[in-house]
Amino acid sequence: MRRIVFALALTLAAGAAHSATLTTLKHLYGVQNDALTLGPDGQLYGTSTDGLYGDGIVYKISTTGSFSKLADLKASVSGKGSPGGLVFDSAGNIFGTASDSNNASAKQTIFKLTPSGTLSRFATLGSTTYPNDGLTIDANNTLYGVSPYGGANIDGTVYKVSAAGTVTTLATFNSANGAYPAAQLTVDAAGNIYGTTENGGLGVSQFSNGFGTVFKISNTGVFSTLVQFNGLNGANPRGKLAIDASGNLYGTTVGGQNSIFKISSAGIFTPLVKFTGLNGQGTAPTGGLLLDAAGNLFGTTVNGGDTVFGVNRGYGTVFEYSAAGVFTTLATFDNTNGANPYAGLTADAAGNLYGTTVNGPSNIGTIFKLAGTGYVPFAASVPEPASWALMLIGFGIVGGTARRRAVRRVTA
Repeated sequence: MRRIVFALALTLAAGAAHSATLTTLKHLYGVQNDALTLGPDGQLYGTSTDGLYGDGIVYKISTTGSFSKLADLKASVSGKGSPGGLVFDSAGNIFGTASDSNNASAKQTIFKLTPSGTLSRFATLGSTTYPNDGLTIDANNTLYGVSPYGGANIDGTVYKVSAAGTVTTLATFNSANGAYPAAQLTVDAAGNIYGTTENGGLGVSQFSNGFGTVFKISNTGVFSTLVQFNGLNGANPRGKLAIDASGNLYGTTVGGQNSIFKISSAGIFTPLVKFTGLNGQGTAPTGGLLLDAAGNLFGTTVNGGDTVFGVNRGYGTVFEYSAAGVFTTLATFDNTNGANPYAGLTADAAGNLYGTTVNGPSNIGTIFKLAGTGYVPFAASVPEPASWALMLIGFGIVGGTARRRAVRRVTA
């Protein structure tokens, strides 16, 4: 395991650095806990649990709020539920994760939706597992994902699926090296894979499931643990990692200390922010981080943002942690404009941010737009220089969250 440096650098901004404007684009039943995907046509794509068969839908929505349903998922055809975010291949096909049934032996499936609207089951994982965060795709149209409870130890696996639909297990977890990999994977330009496990690693005992890990699978297939959380440096990472051009990784934890952390390309771990819930700050950053061209990080918190007489009773926030180390709450949810944004954010070419909340008025979720955040787009709308597919959907844009089984408030 690489060395850890305990150097906390945090500057709280009392006032917003940008004049952000929050707009609700759509109220939608059954909004999933995943980031929206920016498609090659500049529109946003996502899933919900609603639909003709009650098994979920795939939809698209324009940046101005024009909504259309693309397909009704059906367990016998495509799998159901689709809790993971969506990805596009080079031909414009859409892929997502689902479950093949409701029973205890349910298996994770991957569905495919063609540009012409044909829906099919593309692959089924061999072991009993459950779908979770979405897929990642590389320049060869190879899909990468995780199964939280898959494998011989029921501690989860990392897998890849070829363009022909062949499933290969890349890593199996055993508690000691991590357990319950729930976040979407990050693949760099060299083909190295990075991810997190919510549990496992240090602290595993009959009384504890462990505090979680950050891991790497090299492009030659070598597995290594980069960080083991111990409760003091954070615990239970749930969001997708972001990576910059220098190979530094950024992520969040929701246990121990709600935090943002950095792992340098040399393997040095540094806590950047501790979420206290004070001064309008949120708590429980479950979604992945979004990195812009200037090195600023953007994300969401499930709770917090509204503190009354010392009691944090907000419904979540959108925040920025700047490259200069300044933390700013950009927007706060109050249930009338949405509640509990579990997922990370997506950006368009103009620098507007988009996301979802799982709750809101009448317990119906929302799709929202946040303008004026100061997000700096990458050249040619490319968030991070990597493979073709990652350039298409935005490296670090498609975030994810864990705990798909039930929608609830998270307490830290």
